[in-house]
Amino acid sequence: MRNFLFTAAITMTACCAQAAPLTAAQQQEQLQAIAQYNTGDYQDALPQLTQLAALGDAQSETDLGTMYYCGCAVPEDTGRAFALQNQAAAQGNADAQNNLGQMYLDSGDYAQSFAHFSAAAAKGSAGGAYNVALSYENGWGVPVDKTKAIARLHQLAAQGNGWAANRLGYDAMQGIDEPQDYKQALAWYEQAVKDGNGNAATELGYLYEFGHGVAADNQKALQYYMQGAKTGDADGEVRTADLYRSGTGIAKNPQQAIYWYKQAIVQNNAEAAYELGRMYHNGWGVPIDDAQALFLFRLGASWGGPRSADLAGDIYYFGDAVPIDYNRARNYYEQAAWKGDTNALVDLGYMYETGEGEPQSYQNEFELALVLKSLLKGPNPMGIDDLAVDTNRADVHIQVALPHLNEAQVLTARAEAKDWLKNLNGVYDPDLDSINAPFNPLYGLIAMLLAIVAIGFAYLLVKEAQPK
Repeated sequence: MRNFLFTAAITMTACCAQAAPLTAAQQQEQLQAIAQYNTGDYQDALPQLTQLAALGDAQSETDLGTMYYCGCAVPEDTGRAFALQNQAAAQGNADAQNNLGQMYLDSGDYAQSFAHFSAAAAKGSAGGAYNVALSYENGWGVPVDKTKAIARLHQLAAQGNGWAANRLGYDAMQGIDEPQDYKQALAWYEQAVKDGNGNAATELGYLYEFGHGVAADNQKALQYYMQGAKTGDADGEVRTADLYRSGTGIAKNPQQAIYWYKQAIVQNNAEAAYELGRMYHNGWGVPIDDAQALFLFRLGASWGGPRSADLAGDIYYFGDAVPIDYNRARNYYEQAAWKGDTNALVDLGYMYETGEGEPQSYQNEFELALVLKSLLKGPNPMGIDDLAVDTNRADVHIQVALPHLNEAQVLTARAEAKDWLKNLNGVYDPDLDSINAPFNPLYGLIAMLLAIVAIGFAYLLVKEAQPK
């Protein structure tokens, strides 16, 4: 489910009576609609779910509410989503109760979120019980209590909760709260897969692809990625497509790559839109089609993908399949740069240097170079192609901009770079404080002339004051 921020709280509605039992024919329609919904066939599920929800069927209200929340086959409508989930929850539907907890969590109302997760768990919802454990881990509506969170996750995993086992695997893989342990992660993921968790299959694929805790084996990685993808796990769909596109350790298959990227795009996955866009932009297994690439990059950018935004900027900047449009290029570069994409920082800095789509500003070029240098020194910089090359590009921007700046401009750019990095949760590189504005002979000459004028003026005043 996608995350959104709500601007207003929506009061829970009450439903005073249970819906009338469904007829045998309606029950058959419900089963068909739920099957279509669970396989992501939202368009075909929509008519039946709408009809059954109007009759007060709680599961149909739950699924239809989720579709309105994520914008699946219907326009996004959080108000309608809340209303439908509340109606279903009032009839005792635990899934709806858990969904309400997630929706309030997305809106930042942690107290309501925890209350709904707890109510869902009390009604037997495995998802609700799992989210209660995460609430203790992250302090959502309750004080942070890592010990209680881990104990609950272990308890749930022992009861066959695949999401709990998957989370314990993730914590072991990332070294969260305990030392990193790939073999322990492997064991938890294997248990989660047995318990039906699709995302765990994807994570197992990752361990096999990169040889973490096991011997690297792309054939086995593909098997696990495919297993995750077939459960509708978007990460599994993207990983499956990546392997088919690259052909690393398996037979290359561009058509399979396109198919699985499209499956993930249906779930509004920005990474899939970016990767499929690159296939069309570069002609990887398909004819070059920059119009299609631009559509996909813009789509990925609209879902918050900075790398998609950067490449959309490139297409507008160079005029690939569209007229050159520096203003649109700048807008997309800014969107990506604000999220820390290193390529976009370089591209935007160049536009400030040349004045294309922006008023020329060496101060802004210098500021972006400081941000870029700091990000490149940190862990996992986004959009990096080659550390040495990107570092050199940042150095070139500094060398071009610095001779045009005075000390005040350097200090301002440095302060704004620090603010930019704070917004990215990045760390400013203190070594950059040694970069100062060079001495400009022209400024020295002007200062000397002003001093001569001041001395001459003072001399005249003194002479004028002397008695005659």
